[in-house]
Amino acid sequence: MRKSNKGGAQVHFIGVDHHKQTSTMTVLDDQGREVRTARLLNLRADVEAFIREAAPGGFLAVIEAGRASYGMADLLRELGGQVKMANPLQVKAIAHARI
Repeated sequence: MRKSNKGGAQVHFIGVDHHKQTSTMTVLDDQGREVRTARLLNLRADVEAFIREAAPGGFLAVIEAGRASYGMADLLRELGGQVKMANPLQVKAIAHARI
């Protein structure tokens, strides 16, 4: 199933590992293939350039909830993305699960 936004373009999925000064963002396509990963300064211009290049058709992002993550979530929404905040305890449990 191909996900698309209102314009019919492909939607990308972005995982954000957000820290005080930098963030690492990984973009996946609708098939789960990695499109791009980059470590960015938490500057609007840097994040906007990355999103424009790596996820031009729209994006859904997930970011772990924390004190500093709400500003990044707001920025991603301003850039047109849908953003979900992840519970840090659940993220840790998923990361340590044996599958």
